[in-house]
Amino acid sequence: MITTNIIEKQGAEAMEQHLKLLDQRILEATAQGLQAGLLLVAGIAQREFLSGPRPARLGVVSGRLAGSLSPEVQVSANSVTGRITSSAPYAAFHEFGFHGTEQVRAYDRATHVFNARGRQIEPRRAYRDTKGQRQGWKETKLHAAQRRSRTATIGHVRAHQRRVNYDGRPFLMPAMEKGAPMVMEEIKKRIGEAQTR
Repeated sequence: MITTNIIEKQGAEAMEQHLKLLDQRILEATAQGLQAGLLLVAGIAQREFLSGPRPARLGVVSGRLAGSLSPEVQVSANSVTGRITSSAPYAAFHEFGFHGTEQVRAYDRATHVFNARGRQIEPRRAYRDTKGQRQGWKETKLHAAQRRSRTATIGHVRAHQRRVNYDGRPFLMPAMEKGAPMVMEEIKKRIGEAQTR
């Protein structure tokens, strides 16, 4: 009877150790699957939500926002969490929007621009959406071509506040909604591989 108890105890300890190792392998596999899935989501955000068409979605200006998306996965004792971060300072502004007052620093701007012949040229033109609403300003082709041979009247704009009502153009949440099935598939695949080892 004593021998049986010792064998059962050793078997229980071995089973408990095996389950702990299995739990650890499953957590690691989940982290690997989540990392792979979040990479897919970042790719969806870059391809489908950060490359236009404007004004419904963000377009590529410098590529900094799209290039700054990076998935992060953290494993704790009994959980795995993941997120996609961006080092671009304006990422949250576009993802969540902003409604409030913003402080604008003082700056100088060209008020009248003249080409080499002395004719006044418009330094910028309004960029409008399909409804005719102004979305911002864009340099004119004429201004770009004659940038080197021009003179300008410079005006100083004082620091001021302006009211901003921007609903944002989310790129991560719609990408996550679209890529969630792929993330789950990656996690299931990695867990299946871990269980067969």
